[in-house]
Amino acid sequence: GYDESVAKSTKLTDVVVGENEVFNLLDYETGRVFQYDKNADLLFVFGTRSTPSEQEGSFTAPNAVETLGDKIYVIDGIKNDVTVFVETVFGKYVHAASILNVEGKYTEAKPIWEEVIRRDGGYTMAHIALGKAALNAGEYKLAMEYFETAYDQENYDKAYVENVLRKLAGLGCKTPVLTGVHFDDSQQGAAAYDSVNDKFYYS
Repeated sequence: GYDESVAKSTKLTDVVVGENEVFNLLDYETGRVFQYDKNADLLFVFGTRSTPSEQEGSFTAPNAVETLGDKIYVIDGIKNDVTVFVETVFGKYVHAASILNVEGKYTEAKPIWEEVIRRDGGYTMAHIALGKAALNAGEYKLAMEYFETAYDQENYDKAYVENVLRKLAGLGCKTPVLTGVHFDDSQQGAAAYDSVNDKFYYS
């Protein structure tokens, strides 16, 4: 379970949709802005509650969030000020890659995600996106490595299953089927590969 004595409450005070359908949610309790792409993948978290040192990007009463171009504005009702967050070079790479990902253009997004990892090797979403690109290209071992780095068990398992099915098809079976396959501990099902049409099916 969770220790409720240390749990932070959340009070979303404002939501704004920026360019390319990026959602910015403002949490009054933590003073943070949570930014998600159109697929509800978390891109960034920034801002904080005020501290005695009054660090930049901190808020006493964050009441509203707005966007204009590559800037995000947060209004603090007690401080009576507006904080402006400007997109960084790193942010530009993440947003560009995310847009391509949302459109399903994993191959086009690949070099941009690789640059994201060069700049921040711990950016989880980049590892997941590169894993999906490798999975779509049939590079199962590489996909599994990316998913493992991102602690993405579901996609890791999918890459493993699809790799096994392709190997079985390579032995001459046109439509191999694996039973007992599940990506959720509460369900069991099957996975099949139609090698003639190069399609995977799950039930």
